[in-house]
Amino acid sequence: SSGINAEYGVEIAEVTLQSRHIAPTCPDTLGCYPYDEEDPFILRDCPHVYFCGNQKRFETKLLEGEQGQKTLIVCVPRFFESHQVILVNLKDLSCFPVSFATLLSEGKTDLYHTTTPEEDSAEEDGEGDDLPDINVTPDADEMPDME
Repeated sequence: SSGINAEYGVEIAEVTLQSRHIAPTCPDTLGCYPYDEEDPFILRDCPHVYFCGNQKRFETKLLEGEQGQKTLIVCVPRFFESHQVILVNLKDLSCFPVSFATLLSEGKTDLYHTTTPEEDSAEEDGEGDDLPDINVTPDADEMPDME
């Protein structure tokens, strides 16, 4: 009835940000503990980044407030369906998705296949390798110094 199409997550996120309330229907339509003295869902300060997860697609919108404050709205798509994570550069508020190829997206459905000792030895010999080896853990000398 407010004229907002629920299809577009960024529009809904913008309205909740402008109203300064991240869960306007709690606890009436969302499961939540009712608070008597203070509403923990009220935004007291303007956030730099406002994430909305479990959306149908990746969307962003940069809003600028009356006092010059900037807020990046980021709609994060459902990972199970999109196979994407979203990276945000906090210095300049640039944002982009990173897609992951998965066995499901390649049409392979036997995700819980356990190998026999013969299959394990064949894989060690390089046979049956359909996916490239990817090192997702950086070496110790590649790690940034955290001091």
